[in-house]
Amino acid sequence: MPVSDIFKRVWYEAGLTSIGYPSGDPVASSDTTTLTIVEAIRRGVRKRVIPAHEWRALTVEKSFATLAQEAQDNSALEITEVDRFIIGSPWDESSRRPITGPVSNMEWRAITKAQLPTGVFGVIYFVRDGKSWVAHVYPVPAADLTFSFSYVSRKWVTRYVASDWVDDDDFSAGTDNSLLSEDLVSAAGAVEALDMFGEDSQKKEAEFEQLMAREISRDGGRRIRRVGYSDDDEPMFGTNTGTNVVVP
Repeated sequence: MPVSDIFKRVWYEAGLTSIGYPSGDPVASSDTTTLTIVEAIRRGVRKRVIPAHEWRALTVEKSFATLAQEAQDNSALEITEVDRFIIGSPWDESSRRPITGPVSNMEWRAITKAQLPTGVFGVIYFVRDGKSWVAHVYPVPAADLTFSFSYVSRKWVTRYVASDWVDDDDFSAGTDNSLLSEDLVSAAGAVEALDMFGEDSQKKEAEFEQLMAREISRDGGRRIRRVGYSDDDEPMFGTNTGTNVVVP
C-alpha cells in the first residue's frame, strides 16, 4: 500500500475528520498537522513495529568470502540499516556447520582475550565501522570460505526507481510503498499521532496490540532475502531462530 493511503487511514483513525483531508502529497506538505501525521507514521514503524518481530519482509541474509584474518572485508556487503542481527543465523556454508553468535561485546572480549575454546565452529562478532558493520571471526578462518548471517533491516519502504525496486528506511514521497502490513503500520501511526496531539490513545493502543499478535501469527517463520557473495538469489525459508542480540 502507498504511504499516501496509510496517511489517509491514520488521519481518520486519529479523529481528524472534522478538519478535512489535505490535498497533494502529504510527505511534501508544509502544514503542521499533516507533518505531525507523517512523523507519527515514522515513529510508529520504528518504535513499535520493526522491533517487535523478525518480519519476513525485513529479514535479509548476506554472505561473504572469508579472509585469513580476524576482521573480515565486508566492503562489498554494505551492511547498513541493521535493526538487529539474528542470533543463531551465522553459518559456514563451505563446511555446512553453524557459527556461534553473533556474540556481545563482553562475550567477544572474554573469548578472544582469554583464548577460550570455541569448538570447531568458531564465533562471529559485529562491530560498527562508521555507518556500516564489520564481521570479526575467531579463531581466524581459512581464506575463501563462504560465511553467511541474517539480520533484520530497518528498510521498510520500497520505491520504483530506474526500472527497479529500491528499499529504504524512510519514505520520500506518498507514492512509496510499505513492505510491512499496512494495517499494522496504520495502527501504529494512529497511536503515535494521538500521543503527539495529546489525546487519549489507550483504545487505539489495545487495538494495535491485538493486531500485532495477529500479524505476528500470520508472518510465521522468517523469509530470507538472499544477497551478497553467493550466486544463489532465490528466496530461502527457515525457522525463527532468535530475537534481539546485544551489539556494542
